[in-house]
Amino acid sequence: MSEKFTKRQWSVGCEFVGDDCVLAVMNSDGDEVCNFGNSLLNEPVNANLIAAAPELLEALLATLEWIDAVPDEVAATLPTMPGVSRDWIDEVVAKARGES
Repeated sequence: MSEKFTKRQWSVGCEFVGDDCVLAVMNSDGDEVCNFGNSLLNEPVNANLIAAAPELLEALLATLEWIDAVPDEVAATLPTMPGVSRDWIDEVVAKARGES
């Protein structure tokens, strides 16, 4: 199944409406995905992704707990997971927490 939400990295930015700054989620092209000055229901697929964010973060944290719990001698015998990097997961978690 293909995701229907706007792809690419998102960031929180400021979308000016007159002199007022409205908090907005922007894609990597600088285009507004949604803003918090209007209803997120105008973009239901994006709103669903935003609504899933806490659970996605929880899943990543549980993954990190599992990775950390595997003894080194056991981990050495396991195949790597293509496309998955501990550094990448750490960066995403830091971004979700506002630490990056």
